[in-house]
Amino acid sequence: MSGGKVTTSYSSVGLAVGTDWFVSCHTYPDRRPILAVDAVICT
Repeated sequence: MSGGKVTTSYSSVGLAVGTDWFVSCHTYPDRRPILAVDAVICT
């Protein structure tokens, strides 16, 4: 974030992978895309 300014993503795409994983990609008009991978252990 530049200058402490909070900006929302321009677009985002999410994908559930199996029962324990979620992958999302956020794009911004003035920055590179951010790929986020979340994993949850289900017991």
